[in-house]
Amino acid sequence: MRIRLAFSSSAVSVAALAVSTVLSASVPAVAQDAATAVNQGSATTERILSELRGGKGVDIAGPAEADPATAADDGGAGTGPQQDGSLAAPAADAANQDGQLRDAPANQPADGDLSADGKLINPAQQPTVEDETPPPPARPNARTVTVQSAAPGPAQDAPSADDPPDGTAEPQPAPPPPQVVETDENPYAPVGVKIGGFLLTPNLTADTLMTNNVLLSPVRNADTGLVLRPSVTAESQWSRHFVGIDLSAATTSYAHLHSEDTEQLTAGLRGRLDLTGLANLEGEASYDYGQLTRSNPLVPSNAELRPSTITKTIGGAYNQRINRMSLRLHGTVADTDVGDAGSGGQHYRDGVADFRAGYELSPALSLFSTGKSDARRYSNPSGVDATARELRLGLETGHPAILSGTLTVGAASVTSAISPGAGETGFVAGATVVWLPSALTTLTFGASTDLDLTDADGATALRTTRVSMDLRHLFRRWLVGTLSISEAKRTYPGI
Repeated sequence: MRIRLAFSSSAVSVAALAVSTVLSASVPAVAQDAATAVNQGSATTERILSELRGGKGVDIAGPAEADPATAADDGGAGTGPQQDGSLAAPAADAANQDGQLRDAPANQPADGDLSADGKLINPAQQPTVEDETPPPPARPNARTVTVQSAAPGPAQDAPSADDPPDGTAEPQPAPPPPQVVETDENPYAPVGVKIGGFLLTPNLTADTLMTNNVLLSPVRNADTGLVLRPSVTAESQWSRHFVGIDLSAATTSYAHLHSEDTEQLTAGLRGRLDLTGLANLEGEASYDYGQLTRSNPLVPSNAELRPSTITKTIGGAYNQRINRMSLRLHGTVADTDVGDAGSGGQHYRDGVADFRAGYELSPALSLFSTGKSDARRYSNPSGVDATARELRLGLETGHPAILSGTLTVGAASVTSAISPGAGETGFVAGATVVWLPSALTTLTFGASTDLDLTDADGATALRTTRVSMDLRHLFRRWLVGTLSISEAKRTYPGI
């Protein structure tokens, strides 16, 4: 057993030598009794401590102390005092001070000091200078936030202010729902029915028509009619390419003049083939059935019934986008049959080629130009072949704005294949202003003057001048109110 007593006086070495001399006696029983006395804090222990404090030697009954130097020379297993006054380790076969052999469990104290109460203390439990240093900071939990200060200096880890004292994470409130932005210009537009990859949109429109001149003649006849317009549209919902089918009809039934009742039918097929993200091809085919109006020169003034017309059209277009520039080339071929209403029927074919080139000056303003050429050829000798050409420049604003519009100005000419000098040339223009007082109300003003081909015998062209105003309000998805006022004038140069 090695005992180190920490005293500030010079008696430390003497006391250590005395204790080591007593405890290294050759009688194991005496050493065992002394160790037991020390461990139990008996009167003998108190006497030894008092004598050590007084600088006296300790006298314990037993044989004389062995010479430390001799013990070291004759192979003692380090039982003599060391230079620091502590005892060397006993021999391997020697008993511990607690009566256990050296093969005792390794967790027994290998070295110990006497505490103030006379008990042995493991040196590992001794308070040292290093133990007095503050413990290292606790490791942050999972919710610790490291904030890097904008000012120079090291970042510091600090727990979140929302952390409760016990370290458990409080439940966070649910994030607010995403803001829904309405992008549909018509909030009451039909939602349609989805069938496979197509959206089917049926529609039924009912109008009441009141007019003071049903026959469009100098002799006025007032009447009221009911107009029904059923329609159905099927459009593909694919990410690329497009196919659309349109079916519509219109019937007008008057209360008195049933001869002016009309029936119209339209069937169309549309398609688009996307070549790239900026280029595509379009195709179209349609069938139209209807009747000529009373103002058409082909309808005799005394005719009881108006002739019917059937038009079959097929066409295609190419669209290209280059940065802010857009280009569209379009062409159609239309075949028209006009029934006999007393002056003989007609059949002619129109070949139309038109283009549109636009440049976006800003997201709200675009500059564009349009051109068109229409060549009409008759299959019966009563008609006169002719060609119409037109060129316009225009400005267009963004339609989603509260106030938007389109303005076009240009020139048009109609020439006859038989007598080119008998043609007509003139000014053409068009303007449209759209005002949205609210999301459900649309007010549209329009004015135009056009020069087109005509199938009237003896006429070289048809000049149409028109002004209009349309008010449209959406009451419900299924209820729309429309008020339209328009005036049109048609003149036929040559007759």
